[in-house]
Amino acid sequence: MSIKHNLHVMRRWLKSGWSEGDLDVADEIISPDFLVHGAGGQVIPAGNQGVKDLVHTWRVAFPDGVMSVLDDIPEGDKVGVRLVWRGTHLGDFYGVPASGNKVEVTSIGIDKVGPDGKISEGWGEVDMLGMMQQIGAIPKMGPSAPADPGSLAESPARPTSTSPEENKKVVLGFVEAINHWDLEGAKALCAIPGYVEHNPAWGAIGFDGTVQTYTMIRASLPDLTFTPDMENVLAAADKVVVRGTVSGTHTGAPLFGVPPSGKKVEWTGIDISRVTDGKITERWLCADILRLMTELGLVPGQG
Repeated sequence: MSIKHNLHVMRRWLKSGWSEGDLDVADEIISPDFLVHGAGGQVIPAGNQGVKDLVHTWRVAFPDGVMSVLDDIPEGDKVGVRLVWRGTHLGDFYGVPASGNKVEVTSIGIDKVGPDGKISEGWGEVDMLGMMQQIGAIPKMGPSAPADPGSLAESPARPTSTSPEENKKVVLGFVEAINHWDLEGAKALCAIPGYVEHNPAWGAIGFDGTVQTYTMIRASLPDLTFTPDMENVLAAADKVVVRGTVSGTHTGAPLFGVPPSGKKVEWTGIDISRVTDGKITERWLCADILRLMTELGLVPGQG
């Protein structure tokens, strides 16, 4: 299938299924063998009925909910998307009664379109920690993110002299540098000044803020490692999407107030980076931080 078709299928599902609640469209454009890998801790059975049930859960809780596309990055048979869900909490959401609160929740996903033209597989991250805090299900914990309009705004492509494949190498080089704690190497791959990172937990930060964040986490998890899923590294125009797994052992300093436990913790994340003329200028992050909080014992496990 063409990239144009894949974009059309993705956008049709987000508009008709998520924003308008037309669940029958899933039978037309989502494979009966659809598989989901990660969705902010939500358990989604295989098949399009599992996806129908997921959207039903969200639309019962947020009947006025609208899913907006902020970015799409297509490559081959996959499309990466950055999204924001806006709605009012008017019904039960995983056992949390209606609060009446307005929510704005970001997510990043990757969907694969099969040879039959239907969506066959998906990888997703949702700021579920932020969602649960916004509806009052759990107290605010961790850093307090200031308002960051850039995390909820569309980001059209900008001119760049580098190709998508070259941009992938830049982003993967940044990941490798951080894994080896080569801060000068990481800095050399970023546009300084001008670099901005949008993180649901920390808000908008510059390169120094990024270093401070990683320094804090590495102090708690000295073997902190981000392992990219090389099958899910996509690039188009000036954007690169990378899905991966973050892991580390809690043998260092307290993390979010939790004393070192010796536990091996692991969570997944998807990042989108903008690369301009060989330098990373902007990043958008979304990770399953609620899972990390659960593994640290700060919040109970999801049902």
